[in-house]
Amino acid sequence: SEDALGAPPVACLRLAGAGVSGRGRVGEPRRISRWISQRSVACGGRKLELPAPGMRSERRRPARCWRLFSAGWARWPGRRRGRGRRQVGSAFKPFVYAAALERGLSPVSTVEGLQSVAIQAAEGSWTPRDERPTTRDRLTLREALAESNNAAAVLLQRRVGSAPVLRLANDVGVRDQPDVPSLALGSGLVSPLDLTAAYAVFPSLGVRVRPRGLVSVEDADGEEVQRRNIEAERILSPEVAFQMVTMLEDVVETGTGAGARRLGVHGAIGGKTGTTNEARDAWFVGYTGNYVGAVWFGNDDHTSTNKLTGGSLPAQLWHDVMEPAHQ
Repeated sequence: SEDALGAPPVACLRLAGAGVSGRGRVGEPRRISRWISQRSVACGGRKLELPAPGMRSERRRPARCWRLFSAGWARWPGRRRGRGRRQVGSAFKPFVYAAALERGLSPVSTVEGLQSVAIQAAEGSWTPRDERPTTRDRLTLREALAESNNAAAVLLQRRVGSAPVLRLANDVGVRDQPDVPSLALGSGLVSPLDLTAAYAVFPSLGVRVRPRGLVSVEDADGEEVQRRNIEAERILSPEVAFQMVTMLEDVVETGTGAGARRLGVHGAIGGKTGTTNEARDAWFVGYTGNYVGAVWFGNDDHTSTNKLTGGSLPAQLWHDVMEPAHQ
């Protein structure tokens, strides 16, 4: 029942400016709660927790500002959005690919030796596996990201080195990641809000804008007494960011994120799925022309969901949140 499942927290960073009201709620928590309740039966009921969606706009215009809309009932605190940190799985891979592009590779550069990857670790030899194994031994970077090939991501991290990947992740706000061979597969912990803000760097053509929960404070007479200014810095070159935009669009058009397109999302969109070991976490992070949003599914006790993947319910909920946000 809806009471048993509760209501999801919804955090939205929405562009407020000309023609856009600074008041209201994006995401409609009661509607999302009903959405989850209806689908939880088919997905195992108790094996499915509610999501923590996050949304922000990627536009950068000096005359405009960011506003944070927070919705959710008291029993669903905002810790999942801002402080709750979970493994992100393949949703981390774009940062590996962006680091590779920064070091001179291109979307048509190839990664070879996919059938013979063996990483030596303290516990012994480790071989990354894929949910849908490929028989190909070589893929371009564009193909590998669209297919979310694990072996390619691990080989690419080894090729460019962990340091550039960790540095880029830190610069976009995905901090405190482990320096391990599985870094490329999202073995580190990230909050939904931090991951949403990090993905906004791509459609912003390389510029990171720090999320602001508070834009301005007005007194009883409507006079502004405090304002928090936009904090923006360039992280990626426009060329690299644009290449990543096109690659993430391919993920949605032909790759693991195609579920979002099949659900009827129109226009230019890009995104990435993420699923962790034993289906403990399932993510979909994507952007449209106006917003970047992240949806996470998982259980607070870290038990497995009922075989959820990022391209299933997370992509569906991402669609259902984005559609009314653009109306």
